[in-house]
Amino acid sequence: MSTKIYQAWRWSKALGVFAVTSKIEAAAKKEVGKRLRKLVRNAKIEDNRKARWEIASMLSSVTKISTVSLRIDPYDMNIVFMLREAPEHYLCMPTNGRDRFEFMKDIEGVEEFGYWDNTDMPDGMTQEEWDARGKLWDDYWKPEQPSLQFSALSILDPSIEITEMLAPDFFEGKKLPEDYWEDK
Repeated sequence: MSTKIYQAWRWSKALGVFAVTSKIEAAAKKEVGKRLRKLVRNAKIEDNRKARWEIASMLSSVTKISTVSLRIDPYDMNIVFMLREAPEHYLCMPTNGRDRFEFMKDIEGVEEFGYWDNTDMPDGMTQEEWDARGKLWDDYWKPEQPSLQFSALSILDPSIEITEMLAPDFFEGKKLPEDYWEDK
């Protein structure tokens, strides 16, 4: 079997499944917020509440928003993970390999655990460790096995959370902090 799992992580079962996935969800939601703020900055609509509201309300149903000349795939605004159980660890990988996951390195107890058999292994790893990692993925990540899925935003309707991030000032008319659109 040819295995290519470039982005993946694991953590000890002793840490618990929901204790860690809730930390991953929170970090992923923060990442989605950064992406949305960048989208607003790039479109230069920070001061246009109506345009931000329109984007937020349309994200779950359209892929083209002509009023601000943006192409948006609403599924790219979410981060979704699959989770499986191995004997001593939980294994986790994203459903979308295009995402960037720098935020995962900051989650205590979660270690990078990708594997690929078509190129060199990471520096500092023995061949025996690399082969054991590959066998683990081959044994526990078969297509027919079920996975638990979890995400940064609601998979069914992320529009409420997206609206809270893009247009928190729309209904109340409150003034946003000056640094609201900066990366945090």
